Formats: sequence, structure tokens, C-alpha cells
Amino acid sequence: MASKGNARAHGFALWLLVAFLLVIAGSSAAAAGPLLRYLAKGPRTAPVWIDAEAATNASGTIDWQLFEESERDLAATPPEIDPVTGDCLTYLGEPSMDRLEPKPNGSLEDLERHSLAIYVGTVEEIRPGFWSGIPYSLLAVKVTEVFRSSASIASDFVYVPVPTANFSLGGRRYCTDGTRGYRPKLGDRALLFLYDPALDTAKSLVFPRFGETVFESAPGRLVFDPGLKKQDDWMAAATFDDVLRFLRSTSTHTGQ
Repeated sequence: MASKGNARAHGFALWLLVAFLLVIAGSSAAAAGPLLRYLAKGPRTAPVWIDAEAATNASGTIDWQLFEESERDLAATPPEIDPVTGDCLTYLGEPSMDRLEPKPNGSLEDLERHSLAIYVGTVEEIRPGFWSGIPYSLLAVKVTEVFRSSASIASDFVYVPVPTANFSLGGRRYCTDGTRGYRPKLGDRALLFLYDPALDTAKSLVFPRFGETVFESAPGRLVFDPGLKKQDDWMAAATFDDVLRFLRSTSTHTGQ
């Protein structure tokens, strides 16, 4: 009897260990180490995302083999830096990814109706690097609530490139200051209206347009395309939770 009791205890302890490891694995869904991401299908063959660390070769300089030929003039013109704050004052623009059949996205009603997936999440990691050769930040967003899901997009963690960055590599500064002055911080909340399937085979790399995102910075400030206020004027004084309440009242909410 004692041996059976010990076996049960051992089995229960092993079950607890496995459960614990699964929890740890689930909480560490964001990639560890330098990250490269390739498009699941062309025409681009170079990585579409390159972590700054991954772009650094053994000599400490940028590894141009990871970039397309047309992107190798990134360091030609030094960016403009605020001498007091150190903030980047240069905006390099954003790569265009045209949609074959674009759908309306000018109002919250449009966003709710036409999105493949709608996620609420928290920024858990910010990775500096290059998006299609342009200095960017890649936000690792842990999904905390699902309004709509899609088999073509992961629903636990997604990576979201945003056009803001300020880092040094190989003795040079790389930066851009987009998203209308919004610089993401850890803990910011994000509402993502995802119109397109994920770009990579892991189904975690997404590229929503700025007008298809709503961010809440740590002080509670909402960041979204001002064009939404033309259709939804109440958003001018709204909180992040106000927007979520609106969605809960209008969408098919699956929770999470």
C-alpha cells in the first residue's frame, strides 16, 4: 500500500511539474533572443523584420547581408536628434503594403464589421530593429481579450511593428518618430483591428494600419487616428474602456 501511495504522490508531483512548465511556456510566448521574421510568401526574400541585435555582426557593425540591396543606404543621412531630450525628430515614413481589395476602415463601425480579428492586449516587450529596412519598434502584445478571432492569426501573442525607434548600432544612430508622437511603453494597452492574415508562418506577425489601432499610454491617453473622430465624435473625450464598452455592445464577443 505504501508503494502505491508513493507512486500516486510521485505521479501527482510530476503532473504539477508539467503543469507549471506549461504555464511558464505560455507566459513566455514572446520570442527570446534576436528575432528575424520572413514573409510566409514573397516577393520579399530578405527578412521583413530584423531585431537590432540580429542585425549586428561579430565586428559590431550592421550585417547588410540581411537587407535588400535598396535598403543599404540607411546610414547615409544621420537623423535629427533633439539635443536636450535625445528624442528622434526624423520621420522616415512607412513601407507600403497594398491591399488587393481594400475595405472601409474610417469608423469604429467599419473596423468592427470588416476585421478578420479584433484583439485587446498589453505591450509586454518592445524590440528595436528594422521593418522592411526602416528603423522601427516591434511590439510583443499579449492578447487578453478577443472580440473576434481568425485561424490565420495567432490569438495568444502577436507582434505589431510601429514606426518609432531610437537606437544605436555599429556606432551610428537609427531612428524614426512616427505614430504622431506616440512612443509605446511597456504596459500600454492596445486594441487591434486586424484586416489581414498574419504575414509569417508562425501567424503572429501582423501589420495593421495606424487607423486600425487604438493605444492607451500609461497615463491613460488614447492614441488613434484623428480621422475616427469625424465619424465617432464621442471618441474625443473617450477612455480606452469606453471604446471597449462600445465594442461589447456591437460585436460578437468571444472573450478570453
